[in-house]
Amino acid sequence: MAETLVEWTIAANAAVLLAAAALAIADRLAVASGRRRDWTLRSWLTSAAWALALALTLIWIAPLPRGGVNGTDLLVGQYLRGNLVVSASDLSALLAWRGALARELAALEQPLHAALAAVIVGAAILRAGAVALAAWRLRTLLAGARVLRRIGRVRILATGACAVPFAAAGPRARHAVLPEDLLRRPGEARLALTHELQHLRNRDPQREVLVALLSPLFAANPAFWWLVRHARRLREHGCDAACLARADVDARAYAISLLSASRRAAGAAAPKVLTAPLFRRAAPGAPGFLRSHLGRRVDAITRPPLARPLGGAGRIAAFALLCASVLLAGWMLRPPGDWSHERLMLSSVTNLERMAGGGLGQRPLR
Repeated sequence: MAETLVEWTIAANAAVLLAAAALAIADRLAVASGRRRDWTLRSWLTSAAWALALALTLIWIAPLPRGGVNGTDLLVGQYLRGNLVVSASDLSALLAWRGALARELAALEQPLHAALAAVIVGAAILRAGAVALAAWRLRTLLAGARVLRRIGRVRILATGACAVPFAAAGPRARHAVLPEDLLRRPGEARLALTHELQHLRNRDPQREVLVALLSPLFAANPAFWWLVRHARRLREHGCDAACLARADVDARAYAISLLSASRRAAGAAAPKVLTAPLFRRAAPGAPGFLRSHLGRRVDAITRPPLARPLGGAGRIAAFALLCASVLLAGWMLRPPGDWSHERLMLSSVTNLERMAGGGLGQRPLR
């Protein structure tokens, strides 16, 4: 049981890594083709990467159907035809790396494996504790906030406990929270509220809740955190673009409001978990500000909108191409199921190599 859970965890983290790599390539191609500010297209690609990570995990943990083709058999076939210059033992070890790693991590016999397992489990426990603490703090903050207005299930709140506007979602209501100090400047408060309500329309707080729930499983995976940061940045750009598309929002006033709110926050940070804030970190006067995400947002706000954004058919085509290519690669990389003729022959060659090398005591090839 422990070995199965470890193997599933490895599969999920490997799926996230492959999906993040595919997204990095697709996003770079979109930027290189002049679609840097096509936030809808880039957000679609990011959503595809999240869906692909889930699909690849399910593909890799599900048993291969009888007669199913995967990359293992094709690679072994090339070896048996003499097209690969590698020993049978090395090829067998390469093909069985995931199962071997799962067995070794579950057994905890080697100090290195025990240390690696301790790091992964420790990171997961720390992350789960951080999420629980953030949820408790957010609940306390919302309970102590003053209700300004109710619009259906949406509550507009004011609080003195946070200097950064943010949006959050609960089981029974959704919240747009403004700092008490911001209410003294009605113009800035209106623009900040417009931004946070757009987050609620886009269901961004619900996405943050899902990320928080998944994060302990991927706490030690850099690819997961890159995906999270990339998605957050695109969501902020998308919200800015949606706000600027309104007739009553001026781009210059919007940018000035964003900088002013950031400056008055005086280095404060928004709640980092379970929320969609106006900005993650306030640093308008810091060195390298123009290279920061907030600086890039201001730069994008002050530029004219994209003249010819990609249409719906183009976005669907890009979405489908990314999904098809990654799913094909994932299907080919899935572990083998039942024995095939090629793998039986490779097993025989591997065992003969071990016998010739005096390795009779080694684990036989599965």
